[in-house]
Amino acid sequence: MTELRRVDPRTLVPNPNNPRKTQPDARAEHQLALNIKTVGLIHAPCVRELEDGRLMIVAGHRRVRACIAAKLDEIDVHVRSGDEKSDTMAAVAENVVRADMAESEQWRGVLDMREKGATDTEICRAFMVTPAYLRGLMLLSQIHPPIIAAIDGGIGPSYTERNAIARTPLERQRDVWAEIWAESADEGSDPTDYEMSREDAAHFDWSDFVRYLDQVELYARDYEFDDETAKEAGVVWEEDLFGQGGEDNRYCTQYAAMFKAQQIWAEKTRPEGTIYLQSNEYGEGIAPDGYRKVGSWEMERDGDIPAIWVNPRTLQIQKGRLRELGEQSTRRTESDALSLPSAQNPEKPKERADISGTGLKIIGEVRTQALREALAAARESADPWDLTRISHT
Repeated sequence: MTELRRVDPRTLVPNPNNPRKTQPDARAEHQLALNIKTVGLIHAPCVRELEDGRLMIVAGHRRVRACIAAKLDEIDVHVRSGDEKSDTMAAVAENVVRADMAESEQWRGVLDMREKGATDTEICRAFMVTPAYLRGLMLLSQIHPPIIAAIDGGIGPSYTERNAIARTPLERQRDVWAEIWAESADEGSDPTDYEMSREDAAHFDWSDFVRYLDQVELYARDYEFDDETAKEAGVVWEEDLFGQGGEDNRYCTQYAAMFKAQQIWAEKTRPEGTIYLQSNEYGEGIAPDGYRKVGSWEMERDGDIPAIWVNPRTLQIQKGRLRELGEQSTRRTESDALSLPSAQNPEKPKERADISGTGLKIIGEVRTQALREALAAARESADPWDLTRISHT
């Protein structure tokens, strides 16, 4: 039941449990006040009558502030009957569905709803979000607060990276975060609580952070670089007191330092004439301009140039070959193609299925994984309600 009343907006009491905690944009507030002053209040705020007779705002705090700024003496309000559970649902839904709201605020609103007895089904229906979106919000309960701040600021990890981070113990997240930002934090402050800026984000790779979390103990016996290189890269060894006797039980938990040591060692030990390559996020060497990487299935040629790089996923030194691009290379390719036995003695190939049954199964699995990744990526920018409708068509 709701009742429309005419009241002085200055007498309305703000809701102490208002889910929106971020400071409003002053310019947007001013624009709304001017708009209300010109055309009036179109949508009446929702309020609830307290035991002492005062009216508490359930939904519409921003509109009430704008009406006061516009110097309106009276406005219409909807006085609704309800309890704390329904009020909180209305307040959060007002922000989630009709206005931008930080994910951490949505998450806290959901927690508040659950504490008041709302089921996940009720929350999804009220906020018009999918269960998958709700599960994504709940990942925040397992993520280090400065990372949540980065997510709210639009510079945080992707949904896939959040899943990986959330699977890592919070203590490990805090330790790695402190290690990364030890030199960036203000003197006397705890780097564990450092909140990255947009300038920091321009040089920060969340995929590296995820890999760093996964690399817990990197043993010296698995790498070839010497003590001088380790010192140059800043590697700090620790001793595994429970390791087997007769083995090198030194280990390091600093992924960045170990990666740097491997890069320095690869440069130091590369054979004469070998090119050192940078690597991409998939661990593949990046060919310089004018060259291409030679596939492992291609025959080696005299003009091929050996190359090495460090795989950032495994920290292992990889080897490959480069081939110069251009007309000369193309002519050689054509010449080689003519010298192949199949070109000298062309035979009609045997008829067979384009793709085997196993191949079709593999392709199906790849497509399914690609669809999952595409939906995960779309979920970050698309309306969750659209994804729900699509899934039912």
